[in-house]
Amino acid sequence: MLFQFFIILIAIFINGGEAFVPKDLKNDLAIAGGQPADIKNFPHQVAINLDGELCGGAIIDQKFILTAAHCTRNKNPVDITVRAGSNYSSKGGELYQVLAVHEHPNFDTDSFDADVAVIELATSLKFSETIKPIALPPADFVIESFLLATVTGYGLTTAVGPPSESLQMVDLPLLSTSDCQQIYIEGITENMFCAGYDVGGKDACQGDSGGPMIQDGKVIGIVSHGPDCATPLMPGVYTKVTAVKTFIDDVIGYVTH
Repeated sequence: MLFQFFIILIAIFINGGEAFVPKDLKNDLAIAGGQPADIKNFPHQVAINLDGELCGGAIIDQKFILTAAHCTRNKNPVDITVRAGSNYSSKGGELYQVLAVHEHPNFDTDSFDADVAVIELATSLKFSETIKPIALPPADFVIESFLLATVTGYGLTTAVGPPSESLQMVDLPLLSTSDCQQIYIEGITENMFCAGYDVGGKDACQGDSGGPMIQDGKVIGIVSHGPDCATPLMPGVYTKVTAVKTFIDDVIGYVTH
């Protein structure tokens, strides 16, 4: 494993430190190189329609959805709907209206730092076999490089082409914040981590930012950004849930109490 990082570091050195610095970070990510998934196995997954734009999210409470702040930025809650309990982004399941959007106060639109938002639904979710919340990780949870985690979404299955509309999943190896910083040189904060194969081919891709990355039944990351999808030696970047957990807990606690 370490040998792969030596190769990466050599490439960075040869190219003057520019090779792996994304110049035009794209959001709106989804799943490339994955396989079809069943909502019964991922009942926390939702599709979020934001005035015609698609993002993903995760149910974390009866009235709250976890997603990315860049999805909700400058969007009116009345123009947002959440579809839960469906294998498809545009049909089936249950459709819910949105009451309010709570974005992290430190979200940076340039760096994507603190890229997290909590959507507050107008009515409570009706929990069922296909609609269930997922737990947050404990505060002391640590991202361990090379362990696998699963990301799900409804978007593109290749770098070009229309969204799949059907739920997809892919398992990706994690890269800790420090390992990710070695690849991208700059722009990776303590609120982020990476995931992806050095050979590319499997990744989050255009169409489903805000979707959950899960490990051991907990949502550990939020699909945030990256230079492109499934590109060799350029892993996707995720918001680290433990780093923003206090914000999430505060939103839910304030609204419900």
